[in-house]
Amino acid sequence: MKTMKTMLSVLLAVLLLAACGVLAMAECAHEYDPTYYPPTCNDRGYTEYVCSLCGDRIQEGFVNATGHMYGEWQDLSQPTCTATGLQKRVCRVCQGTETRTIGMLDHADADGDGTCDTCDFVFEKEENNELSPYEWLKLFFRNLVAWFRAIFA
Repeated sequence: MKTMKTMLSVLLAVLLLAACGVLAMAECAHEYDPTYYPPTCNDRGYTEYVCSLCGDRIQEGFVNATGHMYGEWQDLSQPTCTATGLQKRVCRVCQGTETRTIGMLDHADADGDGTCDTCDFVFEKEENNELSPYEWLKLFFRNLVAWFRAIFA
């Protein structure tokens, strides 16, 4: 009686496994349908074949990603003597963007008054390179005030 129960359990297990597809009784005669996925800027392309009978998948015929095709750089903000500028360009295929910074400009004193025409930065006097401690502190605080004005204006 015990062997009969064991044999019946084994037979039932085999039938359940076969019904769930775990035990394949016969090989599939694969009928593949191809689908082509072209390459994009970031991803490679390939052809995928899917069997319409069993769902088996095969990928082959890989093609490298194309890479971005950017347009011209566009200015988002111009650099000044207190801030960097910013530029961007857009990919003509996927609309992805790339940005870059533009370095700050040098201070300019076109009118020769000893202060920057843009941000009020005070230049050191060329004729006397040695400043007294009082003049140095005065110059330091004028530049500090000009810097704060440029940042918080």
